[in-house]
Amino acid sequence: MIFLLAMAGGISLFLLGLTAGKYYTVIHLAWLIYTAGLLVIFSLWLKHLNAQMENLLLETPDPALAERAFPVKAPGLSRVDRNLARLHRRLQLAEFTLLNQKARQAGENFNLMLSSTTDPLTGVPNRRELDRQLERVVGKMIPLSVIMADIDHFKRVNDTCGHDAGDLVLQQFASIVRGTVRPADFFGRYGGEEFMVLCGAGLEEAAEIAERARRAVSAVQVKVSGGRSISITASFGVAEYIPGEDVTSLVKRADSALYAAKQKSRNRVERGIEELCAG
Repeated sequence: MIFLLAMAGGISLFLLGLTAGKYYTVIHLAWLIYTAGLLVIFSLWLKHLNAQMENLLLETPDPALAERAFPVKAPGLSRVDRNLARLHRRLQLAEFTLLNQKARQAGENFNLMLSSTTDPLTGVPNRRELDRQLERVVGKMIPLSVIMADIDHFKRVNDTCGHDAGDLVLQQFASIVRGTVRPADFFGRYGGEEFMVLCGAGLEEAAEIAERARRAVSAVQVKVSGGRSISITASFGVAEYIPGEDVTSLVKRADSALYAAKQKSRNRVERGIEELCAG
């Protein structure tokens, strides 16, 4: 294109030199035509260049334009730079939106997981999660002991102070026991006012953990509505896993030990023995 324009300009200058004077008006007209044609050609070239530049920014460029070579000039690059900046901002916005959607979805999935494994009142694992952990460790972790805990006279708390006070007692009890068991022990709400601790310990060590929790519970006053404070106690039953027994037998022996503690004046720790699972 540049070569053709240069030839046209050279021919025009040559004709001008030959005809200076007589054909002065014709020469002027020729120069005007030449200039107009040059401007038209130049504008068409710019339009073609701009189309090729924009084609580069498309996600699916036109093959007919993409395969044609073209010169890259500074004015065209400035337009490309502005287009690239706009595309970059759009990509940033799309990425930010996608990250927000993923974060929101992850949060919803996490909340759903918590709601299926956590007791909403006390914040500790629920019965479903306790059963899952029992199935996972029974027969695979030795030593292993189960501690069953039950708040003494809990029905009396509900009847005399109301269910709001009962909820406070459950929350306080869960907080105390969770703070006294070892970090590796698994503590959760078994149902109602009953709680369970799974610990990798023998019978005597597990009984010491239960006794520590019992003392901590009895030493705390729970504040209820009206500025009142009430004392609570709890009974504990402990059973150690016997190789070969199943989950039901282990839990039953711990529950039988808890029942024995209830029968013996409450606020105590009782150890389960193998004979308790007979029958």
